[in-house]
Amino acid sequence: MKFIAVATLTSVLLTPAFALANEETTSNSNFYAGANISAITLDLGPSDVDFGVAGVSLGYQFNDYFAVEGRLGTGFSDDDIEQFELSVNHQYGAYLKAAYPFDNVVPYLIVGYTEVELEAEFEKMSATDTEQDTSYGVGVAGNFDGWNMYIDYMNYIDKNSVEYSGWTVGFNVTF
Repeated sequence: MKFIAVATLTSVLLTPAFALANEETTSNSNFYAGANISAITLDLGPSDVDFGVAGVSLGYQFNDYFAVEGRLGTGFSDDDIEQFELSVNHQYGAYLKAAYPFDNVVPYLIVGYTEVELEAEFEKMSATDTEQDTSYGVGVAGNFDGWNMYIDYMNYIDKNSVEYSGWTVGFNVTF
């Protein structure tokens, strides 16, 4: 039900972007790809666990106001909680981005779906758990000639008393 509400709200908010779909973008190409690094916090209620996640992105910019983007990442730093070592095996997501450019500064809202696989290790045993949820966030990008840099904050997972969220910094290049 939460996903349907977010999808409906997103559709209503993005209708003007579809109406402007024939406008030219500031780049010669609409496809982009890039790399990013995230500082993620897994809030487990009484305890927090922090991860570093490195990733790549691939997207399509329909116009100056609307884009779709996929992101794939893997953990590069682990954290401990009690006697368990926790790590991110992978995370991936598909997102819609609604933006409003002010010259080269572009604030945006982002909404979509994320899946995260976490691994817990204890001595010689390990177990994995996969969670998925509707994700949302806010960010800002700085556009340059053929590339951009961005920073955003995303709430990736928020269910079952678990919140998985964090800051991402990255860059994209158009091709």
